[in-house]
Amino acid sequence: MDRSDRMVYGLRVPYFITESRINELMQQVEPRNTDVWLVTYPRSGTTLTQGILANLLNADASRHQTVPWPEVGWENSRYYISLDDLEKLVAPRCFKSHWTASEHVDPIKSKARFIHVSRDCPDMVTSYYYQYLNAIDGDKSYRRSWDDFFQQFMTSELRWGSYFYHYYSWRRHYGRSNILYLTYEEILSDMPTAVRKIADFVGVDVTERDVQRITEACRFAAMKAREPEMAHHYRVGAIGDHRRVMSEAQINSLTHKMNEVKAMLQFPGDKSCAAAGRGRQALTCADPVVAGKSLQTK
Repeated sequence: MDRSDRMVYGLRVPYFITESRINELMQQVEPRNTDVWLVTYPRSGTTLTQGILANLLNADASRHQTVPWPEVGWENSRYYISLDDLEKLVAPRCFKSHWTASEHVDPIKSKARFIHVSRDCPDMVTSYYYQYLNAIDGDKSYRRSWDDFFQQFMTSELRWGSYFYHYYSWRRHYGRSNILYLTYEEILSDMPTAVRKIADFVGVDVTERDVQRITEACRFAAMKAREPEMAHHYRVGAIGDHRRVMSEAQINSLTHKMNEVKAMLQFPGDKSCAAAGRGRQALTCADPVVAGKSLQTK
C-alpha cells in the first residue's frame, strides 16, 4: 500500500485516512445528539483529553477503544474501527478527529457535540516537529531541519494542512452551545476542573472521588507508564518546551500570524495563542485572507 500522504476534501492527511471513509461517515453514520467529537490540531492535547474521556466512560478499556478515530479507513491500522462497531458503541459515543469544522464534523449541520482543544502555538509546533521525525507516528522519510519544518508549517505544507485555518474554522463558532472550548494549558494547570467541565458537557455524573481518580490516571507519567507500546507518542507533556528550539524571530512570526487570525475573531488585543471570540466576518477556503495575507487553508 502506498503510504504517502493524500488529499481528502482538500486536506492533506496520512495514508490511513481515506476519502471513502469520510464519505461513509457523512452518508452512512447517523449522528446522535449524544455523540461527542474531540477535535484538535495534532499535538494540542489530543491524547490527554482522550484519556480523560476514556476514564470518564470506561476506565477498564483503552483510550483507543473507548474514544476511537472513525476517520481511519485503512483496516490494518491499529486505530481502525468498523462502521458496525461504531454503531454498537453505547451513548455517549466519543470520537477523536483532527479535521477542520467541515464535512462530517460540521458543528452547524451535525447533531453531535464537540470538544475543541487548542495549545499554545509555539509549544504545539515544536511538539509537532518531533512527531514528524518519529519513525512510528510521523513521516519515516522526513529528515528536514527545524528551520525548514517551521517554514513549512507557516506556509501550510505539512500534514493536516493549515493550523491557522483549523483554528479559525473552529473558533469562529465560539458561543455555540454544542462546542466546549478548552486549552491544553488549562487542563494541565487545573485538571480536576477540566475533568468536571468535560464530564458535565458529555453528560456523565462524577463524584469527587471520580475526579481524583481520573486526574491521577491522566497525569503524564501515569499515562505513559500505562501505554508502553505508545511510549514514542509521549514526549514531554510540559508547557514552554519551545524555548529549546525556537528563535525569537520565529516566535514573533508565529505570534503575528495568530494575531491576524484572532483579529478576525475579534480578539485583536489578545496576546496568547489559545483564546478565541465570535467572528465578525466569515473566512472560507475560497477566500483565505486575513489582513492581506493568506491563511493557506487546508
